[in-house]
Amino acid sequence: MKNANALHYENVFIRLKNQGKSIEEIKKIFKGSVTPKNINKWNEEFETQMTDLQMGEIKPKILYKDSDNIYRYSHTFRINHKNRMLLDFRRLSEPETDNPQLHFLYQKIQNGIPYIEKYLIDYSFEREINKENIEYKIGYNAYTQDESIKKIIVETLQTYLIHFVEERIQQQKYQLKIEETQDLLFEKYPLMMPYAIKQICIENYSGIHHLHLTAIPIDTQWIFFTGENGFGKTSILQAITIALFGQKDGDTILTDEKSKIAVEITNYYQNQIQDIWQEGFKSLQVLACYGSSRLQRVGNRTENQLSEKTSTTYGIFNEDALLLNIDYELLIWYLKKDKRFGWVKKILLDLMPYLADIVIDDQSDAVFYIEKDENTQIYEKMPFKNLAAGYKSLIGMVGDIIIRFYKVYPATVEPQNFSGIVIIDEFDLHWHPKWQRELPTLLSKIFPRIQFIVSTHSVIPFLGAPTRSVFFKVTRNKEEGIKVQKLDIDIRNLSPNILLTSALFDMEKITTVNLENFKDFRTEDTYQEMQKNVSLEQRLAEKSQADVNFPDDLFD
Repeated sequence: MKNANALHYENVFIRLKNQGKSIEEIKKIFKGSVTPKNINKWNEEFETQMTDLQMGEIKPKILYKDSDNIYRYSHTFRINHKNRMLLDFRRLSEPETDNPQLHFLYQKIQNGIPYIEKYLIDYSFEREINKENIEYKIGYNAYTQDESIKKIIVETLQTYLIHFVEERIQQQKYQLKIEETQDLLFEKYPLMMPYAIKQICIENYSGIHHLHLTAIPIDTQWIFFTGENGFGKTSILQAITIALFGQKDGDTILTDEKSKIAVEITNYYQNQIQDIWQEGFKSLQVLACYGSSRLQRVGNRTENQLSEKTSTTYGIFNEDALLLNIDYELLIWYLKKDKRFGWVKKILLDLMPYLADIVIDDQSDAVFYIEKDENTQIYEKMPFKNLAAGYKSLIGMVGDIIIRFYKVYPATVEPQNFSGIVIIDEFDLHWHPKWQRELPTLLSKIFPRIQFIVSTHSVIPFLGAPTRSVFFKVTRNKEEGIKVQKLDIDIRNLSPNILLTSALFDMEKITTVNLENFKDFRTEDTYQEMQKNVSLEQRLAEKSQADVNFPDDLFD
């Protein structure tokens, strides 16, 4: 078993242990994937670590083991009102703005902290709303009878409630109340994705009134959205992006407080609710997003520094996004004799069957691509800018994915060990039907631990969809807005004609508009079969026109 697979399986083991599964149950789940000896070894290490992490009555929880073979864990405990307030105060830094009110607030809190720490035992409050005014009635216990000290304590508490607690209450008004769901599986636990969406809930966002998608298995590698133009596929992908990354990307606000967006995900084998308005929201860093524009890159001689047009979310919201430049990285790896050069080169060659090689010109320090034909005849080498749009789109996007994930996983060499989520709008754009069919399978092999969430107008990518795929059909009307239906269709044995006339695409007719006589309509499965039948029909027609006398008893 390769180290990457062993780490993946051990993290699934940790998840099962946290769910209370017995060793015997876990061995049955892993049967055929992991030996009982390995499971016993993991269990011994897990129990030893749990004992070492024990802190009195506070129970530890091992979350996962990282790529450096280090356990990551948490200790959960409750804190009273006073400790919560002091924790908030310690996080407060002096504002950089010249606004005198903010500086006054900061100084008032800093002046009150010593009295809160020394004298306050605990406090409680009642929140009352009178018309548009909000009042806090405070009750507290303190180790003092000094009225001046009590006054400072009350003023500090009032300041805290108005500027900290009230802000949390207002944020909670925008939160969606979604509950953690039970795990669903297509196959078995060892195939679960480290990062994957389990449910999606969206309200009041870009034509979406209310949308709640559930029952997405945790081993789903591909989530497809299809629907007619203008029905809202892009809006759904944008909302998912916001749910994973947050309502701001740098200085750019992606949505306002009118929108409520939340998802449940598996976050490195732990279930987690992501609500953009929840306190302490953390962006998912293992994320890459792509809109319909995927041809423009950062200049060849420019270092891949993140900027506004190369930020994580920019491409899914804008048409002038820039992809990070894989040529620049290939050159750096080549010059440094970094193993990443070989791995990434192999990936790009595996993706594109008509790409023969990728070479570095030592004189110009430039990257060149060499194409070949079906007979493996080699063409002249050419720079990226001279490649066809399909090649540029694929090399650019896959290169961008690789660069972004290397930034998150700097110690990783083999891209197949990346874990995360990739979102792609109009997946079929720029690519020939052959590529559309092959790419889902190829990308799944290259990035087996990345979940892909894509939209498409084409039936062809569905022909290459892995078995662990989920399909959603997007519709829209004026009264209900954008709606989504999950379709439980087994596409493994379906032809394009059947898929086009299924609920996925709703095409009532799949004949050409110029068809004059339905009896002439061809129903063969392949063009080659049709040619063979046409040839046979012509021969039969010729025989029927021939002036030949057959014996009367020939057909008796």
